Amino acid sequence: MFINQGAQSVVVIAVWLDGLEVYDAYDIARHLSMDRPEQHLGEFLLQGTIWADSYRILAMFYGNLPLEDVALSTQGWIFEASLPGGFTRYTQTAIIDTRTPRDVTKDLEDEIYSFTGTRGGVKLDCLLRSICGI
Repeated sequence: MFINQGAQSVVVIAVWLDGLEVYDAYDIARHLSMDRPEQHLGEFLLQGTIWADSYRILAMFYGNLPLEDVALSTQGWIFEASLPGGFTRYTQTAIIDTRTPRDVTKDLEDEIYSFTGTRGGVKLDCLLRSICGI
């Protein structure tokens, strides 16, 4: 939302929340009768702290460039999504067909590996599904 509104230097951090106390910010805003609670749709509040050495950060998306359509693939399925432009910092595969969004699944897997030291598995699958809204 902030990127679409022209904000600069936005950072979205994907975090593994399994086992942590997480609350829906929209429900809380609505319960507190806040103005425009819909601003908090899709936001979550975490009780406590995520320690740097807990390996819960999965990926970081820097919102310095406009959103870019990408493809993500998991378990034989290919989905389209939008990520902040310039997300990938690893070797990119050649673009064969400019009408088809570039598949960045491998780049996301490398990103997760750089933060957690693990490849593939449930964390990658959950992140891909979350990005695609599944």
